[in-house]
Amino acid sequence: MLNRHEIPYFYEHPLAVVDSGKTRVWYPDFQLRDLGILIEYFGMPDDPTYCSGMARKEAVYEANGISAISVTPDQFRGEWPAKILGRIEEVLTDRLKRLDAARS
Repeated sequence: MLNRHEIPYFYEHPLAVVDSGKTRVWYPDFQLRDLGILIEYFGMPDDPTYCSGMARKEAVYEANGISAISVTPDQFRGEWPAKILGRIEEVLTDRLKRLDAARS
């Protein structure tokens, strides 16, 4: 889908994050190079242990100011590419709104 829409990305490229006061290297599924957005695929959202790991990872990204989109298996129904592209657009739109507010 990313290739089809000509969105450059890195797959499992190392990324430094600060987690619990320590710098760690994580390997997010996709880094959208030109957009500064990560896409993380979480394949087992019904497993309680896995789910807590998902929440922790999302919290660490947020604490580090990293825009990340979480994708789970149930989201791959219907027009899933449009849904993911829509979420990318939401992140970019939010950034523009914050930039406009900062200028005011």
